[in-house]
Amino acid sequence: MQISVPATSANLGPGFDTLGLAVSLRNRVEFKASRFFSVAIKGEGENNPRLKGNNLFVGIFNDHYKRLTRKTQNFKFTFYNQIPMSRGLGSSSAVIVSADELPSPRDIGI
Repeated sequence: MQISVPATSANLGPGFDTLGLAVSLRNRVEFKASRFFSVAIKGEGENNPRLKGNNLFVGIFNDHYKRLTRKTQNFKFTFYNQIPMSRGLGSSSAVIVSADELPSPRDIGI
């Protein structure tokens, strides 16, 4: 399964939340059921070990998964990040929105 979320210009400064700006940067995450849990990051943040160990997406995803299925499952997560962190392009909101887009259990093979 794959989820892709675009950057936003809303946090760049005054006016950008109403004017908008076309930004062609996206963060994408691929995940699949796995025998072991793993996180790989490619692109923005790949050299930050804290993002692998304390990943906001994984926490939200696991909470939703457990709520929907009433069980736990290991997944292999691969993040392809283009949205720069701490630059006003919505990298944090992209993570939260993408984790909230968890499909139905049937769509991910359970």
